[in-house]
Amino acid sequence: ITEVLHQQLVLDMDYAVKHADNEDERKSLDFGAFVRLAPCYKSDDGGGANSVIYKYFDDEVFATNAEFVYNFKVPKMHEEDVEEMWCSVIVLTKTGHRGAMKELKKMINVG
Repeated sequence: ITEVLHQQLVLDMDYAVKHADNEDERKSLDFGAFVRLAPCYKSDDGGGANSVIYKYFDDEVFATNAEFVYNFKVPKMHEEDVEEMWCSVIVLTKTGHRGAMKELKKMINVG
């Protein structure tokens, strides 16, 4: 279902651009970059300062195709929270996003 949801987002954005009322609206809807906030956990595998384990597998695919990725620690929501949550800010160009979508499609449509 993950690949389908990402594909539908792209279709919805394309539809909005195609059916904009005027050129100004069309330009405002034609995004050149995508920003994704991804929940993750800090990894202890020695992979460096940005080494994280993503909560959702598709976020890792997007991160590997990103222009850049920035991770930050998320404050605890509840005192009983044991694990330290992090958030990964994944910034993709349209080209990087298309590449990630192709990788997702290959991973999911095996068979």
